[in-house]
Order: sequence, then structure tokens, then C-alpha cells
Amino acid sequence: MLQDWDVTFKTEIKRCGEALQRHTCRTVCHKYGNEERCQFLFLHEVVDMSHFDPDTTDAVVFKCRDPNVNYFNPYVLVFCRHNHNMKCILSGKAAKAAMFYISDYITKMDMKTYEVLTLLSRAVVRMPDVQVGSTSAGSAKTLLHKCLSQFTQQQQIHAQQAVRYIQGFGDSISSHLTVPMLSSLLLAYVHECHRAVLKSVEREAETGHEPEDEELEHVHLQIATD
Repeated sequence: MLQDWDVTFKTEIKRCGEALQRHTCRTVCHKYGNEERCQFLFLHEVVDMSHFDPDTTDAVVFKCRDPNVNYFNPYVLVFCRHNHNMKCILSGKAAKAAMFYISDYITKMDMKTYEVLTLLSRAVVRMPDVQVGSTSAGSAKTLLHKCLSQFTQQQQIHAQQAVRYIQGFGDSISSHLTVPMLSSLLLAYVHECHRAVLKSVEREAETGHEPEDEELEHVHLQIATD
């Protein structure tokens, strides 16, 4: 059975790697002044074995036997089945760069600049004529409302999202029901429980017998919600 599992796992690594991790240069690879090279640093250098190199800024060099395949973890690849890029972050500068990249990636707008300007121009055109007695603040609020309406009309969502919204669910799909808790209160509760266990152990060591239930300190966690 173990031998069959090993063969099946290696086959899945090969199949998923070819489908998800193999890079093919496209137009986007040569944007932002990268006409002569790929901005995603392909082709990778061929490395037979992962090793630690203190003489370079990339202190950990990952094994790479195919220069067109992105760095990956075989278990993440097979069980999660999505493309990913493994990075070794060993400095605060690299961590800061990664945080900036992730923040920019997940907050970028779907629309191009010219599309945004087109929507705003439509909102201005649809502005009603200035009525007698209207204030500058009132006109600004009306214009802002028109702009937001234009953006809302252009929002595109996946079919799965639309179905969940219609059924009254949120964006996330959980494997089981959870209870929201404030992390600081949860940590305080764990620390109190840990201290109570230590006290009971010390008391047992001093007296030579296990403490009764009434001797144990009972800790209660209170959660306040607004």
C-alpha cells in the first residue's frame, strides 16, 4: 500500500506541476521596461539540491531541475491543487517587500484608469441641473452618489458569489460553524487556564494528593458584543 501511495503521489506531482506550475512567457512578462527579460525571473537557474548560501542575498537556494517550473511544495501542490510560488524570507526588507506586493495585489481595481474616467464622466453628465437654493455641499453629495452608483453598476462578481448572496450567505465557505471571539480575550482565557493548571500541579506536589474540584480555580470567559 505504501509503495502504491508513493507512485500515485509522484504521478500527481507531475500532472499538477505541468498544469499549474510550468511558466510560459506572455506579453505581461515584458511590461514595465522588461523588454529583454521576463519580469518574473524566468528562466530559473538549474540547481540540483537545495542548499544554504551565505554569500548571496538569497541565503536559501531552492532545488530547481526545470528552469520553466515555478518553485513549489509538492504537498501543497497536490492537496490544494493551485499554482503557488515558494519564497524564503530571511530579512525584514524582504518581508516588507512581500507585504507591499500582497497588499497591492489584493486591493488593485479591476477597472483601468480610462474606464474609471469614463464612468465619472457619465456621472457628471447625469447630474441634475442646479436647483434654486441648493448648496455646494448638497451638489457635492449628489455628484458623489452618482459616481458611486456608476461604480456599483459596473461591479462584476462570479456566479458562485451571486448564488451565495441570493441565498443570504457571505463570501466565505467554512468547513464547520465557528463562534467569533476577540483574540485578546481568548489569549487571556488560555493564560488563566494555564496558570490554574500550574497552581494545581504545585499544590499536588506540596500536599502529595490531587486537588479536589472545589480546590481548583474556575476561570470564566466573558465576551461582550455590540
